[in-house]
Amino acid sequence: MRRFCPILIVGAAFVVAGGWPDGVARAQDFDEEPDERPSERFEPAAAERPQLPLGLASRPGAANRLVRLFDFDERATNPTDLPEAWFRAQHDPPHRERPGFPIYNLARLTPTGDEARGDAVLMRTRGGSAALRLRPGVIPVFPNADYRISALVRTEALDHARARLAARFLDADNTPIPGSEARSVLVDSRGEWSRVYIDLRGDDEGAAFIQIDLELLQPAQFARSLLGPREIWPQDYDGAAWFDDVAVVQLPRIELATTSPGNVVTSDETPELTLLVRDLTGEALAIAVRVLDIDGVEIDRWSTRIAGGRAATSWQPRLERLGWYRAVVEVEAGGRRVGSSYCDFVWTPAPSPVTAPRRRTRDLAGVDANAERERNRFGVDLAELPEGVIAELPMLTRRLGVGSVLLPVWGGWAEGRTVAEQLALLEPMLESLLGDWLNVTIALTRLPPPIIERQRVEPEGVLRQFADDGAALTPYLDPLLDRYGQRIGRWQIGRSGSARADAMGGDLARAVAEAHARLAALVPGPTVSIGWPAELSLDPFTRARNTRQTPPTSPAREHSPAATPTAGVGAVSMVWPDAFPAQGVGDAVARFRESGVTGERAELTLVLEPTDADQLGPRRAAATFAQRIIQAWKAVAPTPPGAPPARLAIPAPWAWVEARRPQPMPTPEYALWRNMVERLAYRRVVGELPLVPGVECWILAPTPNAPLGRGGALVVWTNHLPADNAAFELFLGHADVRAYDIFGNARDLRPRMITEADEPDLPPRPVHLVQATAEPLFLEGVDVPLLRFLAGFRLEPPLLPAASELHQRDIVLSNPWPAPMSGSWSLIQPGGRPAPNRPPDRSWDVNPRRMGFALAPGEDASVPMTIVLSPAQEAGPLPFTFEFDLLAGSVQYPRMRLDVPVEVGLDTLELLLSYRPIPTQVGPDVLVEATVTNLGDEPAVLEVVAFAPGFPQQRATIPDLPPGERTVVRFQYPGGAATLRGQRVAVRVSDLDSNARLNKSIPVH
Repeated sequence: MRRFCPILIVGAAFVVAGGWPDGVARAQDFDEEPDERPSERFEPAAAERPQLPLGLASRPGAANRLVRLFDFDERATNPTDLPEAWFRAQHDPPHRERPGFPIYNLARLTPTGDEARGDAVLMRTRGGSAALRLRPGVIPVFPNADYRISALVRTEALDHARARLAARFLDADNTPIPGSEARSVLVDSRGEWSRVYIDLRGDDEGAAFIQIDLELLQPAQFARSLLGPREIWPQDYDGAAWFDDVAVVQLPRIELATTSPGNVVTSDETPELTLLVRDLTGEALAIAVRVLDIDGVEIDRWSTRIAGGRAATSWQPRLERLGWYRAVVEVEAGGRRVGSSYCDFVWTPAPSPVTAPRRRTRDLAGVDANAERERNRFGVDLAELPEGVIAELPMLTRRLGVGSVLLPVWGGWAEGRTVAEQLALLEPMLESLLGDWLNVTIALTRLPPPIIERQRVEPEGVLRQFADDGAALTPYLDPLLDRYGQRIGRWQIGRSGSARADAMGGDLARAVAEAHARLAALVPGPTVSIGWPAELSLDPFTRARNTRQTPPTSPAREHSPAATPTAGVGAVSMVWPDAFPAQGVGDAVARFRESGVTGERAELTLVLEPTDADQLGPRRAAATFAQRIIQAWKAVAPTPPGAPPARLAIPAPWAWVEARRPQPMPTPEYALWRNMVERLAYRRVVGELPLVPGVECWILAPTPNAPLGRGGALVVWTNHLPADNAAFELFLGHADVRAYDIFGNARDLRPRMITEADEPDLPPRPVHLVQATAEPLFLEGVDVPLLRFLAGFRLEPPLLPAASELHQRDIVLSNPWPAPMSGSWSLIQPGGRPAPNRPPDRSWDVNPRRMGFALAPGEDASVPMTIVLSPAQEAGPLPFTFEFDLLAGSVQYPRMRLDVPVEVGLDTLELLLSYRPIPTQVGPDVLVEATVTNLGDEPAVLEVVAFAPGFPQQRATIPDLPPGERTVVRFQYPGGAATLRGQRVAVRVSDLDSNARLNKSIPVH
């Protein structure tokens, strides 16, 4: 499980993570550990000695929940220092060949020094490793049954060596069953007792016994060697590891999944869970299944009881909203939990004309090439390709709605397989992806295992391999090129966002040229892509892209196309880290396109790293990631003339879980990305509506090649504002408006009629009430030309100097409709009625306050306006409220109002106010502090005046404030904490050399 354990803190943290709430290793909990948990982990354990139940004496050990316990308290029955039923698995030729395990490292029964704990196994090293192994035949087991082995481990004075627990199944001849061995994490507990677990899954009919190893290993036994026999390993020569309470517990077999492929349920399907529970202990079991949403809230539950043995069932939870869910099953026996499992799944929008793949057939008639090009701009980038994902990937991408996928080859699944076997494994997946018209990129992220073993090189050093000995890759690369080179034209060297290309220095061009040459031998016009970190300069990439080199060729390739000069890098996959602000994506894309290679059609794929849910929580992380996707799409979507379209991708939004039933489990990013593709495809950001401070309102217009009926949208979200401060009212159009959340849940947004507070006699007008939150909200069905008109209506420039003089400004408006537009506008505020039946505020002088207009399609207009501010106007944001009557073509719009943002202030002065109470003997005073900063280029002579209700004016003069400097003026009000509570203190700063002034006030609470 990556990223989303926090949602189970309240509801199911114990279920998934396991462990004891109080940190105590209670013996009765050995058979209560969850079935599905990370197989390699260790947890703190207390020093109390557990009292372990050994089950019913009348039952064979293999049938009990607790099959066997080794507590090593054998003084009364064992006169030796070697535990009963165990032997030292050291190097002892000719009986046992085990280099690295010298015979002098002997495991012994030793008192722990803790009377409650008693004895334990102590392994000391004097150089080399040590191991204690259980004799064959000691622990009989059922075939096809699952077991958990646990042990308490404590290490001392280890710098390099580590402790480990290992176990395997043996057959009836006491021979280890291949592939059955499991190993724990490497433990360095620094003097503390820690419990480690491993699970053995009974997948072999021949399993008859369990064998256990307790190990103290030096790096030579667990680290990967790069130099082979020449490797010099560090060692510990005076360290130790303790082992105690080795327990073997039989687990119930629990399998939980959905009936949908890849655990991805579409909205035209009903979510259904399947459950299989099998237990060989014969105990009566209580089974409970719960479904939790992304917030950890329980949505539905189901429970049953069985008499033991086997139970298979299905259940349809009652879900009402699309999104990400976790199903958790808990199995209890006698009131104790004996196992659990979980299944993550998503419920997403069904395929639509925007995202549904078109199957590739021999008859290409009717294939919408524009649709495929747009869909290809959304992708998924696989850093790893687990073997189990290979068969699931076509359905995962199909239901995700993306059009591009990056696939790594030569992963761990390639070990032990011939090249022909590897290709046979990949072929069905690739054929299905290509049949869905996906744009497939093959990524050579790791070297083939034989090359790693033979040459002792870094597994990810693919670029270096091309530069130094590209011919070594021929036996592994050519079969893939020969089979798919005609249909897959883009081949990536290294991971997306990898810094290895930059580390190549001057060898980058040579490595890319060699890669291009070898690809070109079997691929017509290949595109060579490399990974590049977003934070690094593009200069090395530019040099490699523009370099023409003849790569070194072998005699066999002397007359092949590979011997001709080749182009350099043709594409870049850049990872945008979670820590980088999304606002910087535009600069990165512009930097790439201005790097001197755009004219040569260099391609860019931007991979957005998901937001860390461990820091923000799953819900807020999803909302933040949605914001980043929208901001990135704004930068990536526009395509300059002559440049190829850039792509937007995310890392694989699923985890491959090696549970009892291995399966992909989608993350919340899967449901989010599916909906983002649906909302953003065929749409471009064409404007922003500055309606409320801190609220983003972006207008999405359909592209010219959008499918019939594809309209625009308005996407709205807040920038860390409380929800009650982020609502606005605006008429969005005559059509039906639907609001979609980040997972695709829709609701109708119907207009309501409102009456003006300042003019209650006017007829009511329709508005749509929009409540913005941190989660982007997509409003579809909006009138895009109307929103573009409102976004383009503005006052230029928007800064009004706070001076008692005439200011010249322009009202700017344009006609975005394809038809003539006419109407009128009126300025309501400032200078309008402050309340019904009150005269207008004549402290403002604005001319004109109303005017008519008529514009042709696409025409712009500018109307001069003179403004004299009210002398009492405070500095800061001041919206100008306009009212419109509008006719566009044959469409008559209702009366509308719009707040146009204007800022009152000075570009040469800044005033900040604060206050604090000052304790006195008769009650606290109030001290108001005015911080004045000179932002201009000349020294300033200033006067500061403070006005407080019930107190006389206070004045101060700042005789000579240098440019860039600031000063603080303080005003103290005796007893002000009581007399000024709930009132405002106003401060005015005047420039004595001009009419400029700044007014601000601060409330006293």
